[in-house]
Amino acid sequence: MPEIVTQSILIKVWEKAAKKVCASTGIYVNAWLNESYFLCGDKRGPELDGLTANFIIIWNPVEVESYEEFHEAFTQVVNGVRDILGNPYVWITIDDIEFYYFVKC
Repeated sequence: MPEIVTQSILIKVWEKAAKKVCASTGIYVNAWLNESYFLCGDKRGPELDGLTANFIIIWNPVEVESYEEFHEAFTQVVNGVRDILGNPYVWITIDDIEFYYFVKC
């Protein structure tokens, strides 16, 4: 992987990992990709400063009934992405929220 990972590279990497998991589980893990910049300053060390990527994933029980199966597929995709990128530092936050959407009538 190049030293600087671009948005287009991240998209391709996620798609590759997600398609591989989908082929074995039937579950495609959708994601929203946001880029930002992480600032640590001198206290933690400027070597941690840099571009970050945030993937937002939402489990839709209409598409995948089992939360456990979705979570396992999600974990496999994340591990696939990490493998492709050389196992970079990753943190995961899981929020349990109520999410509503309305289809166009």
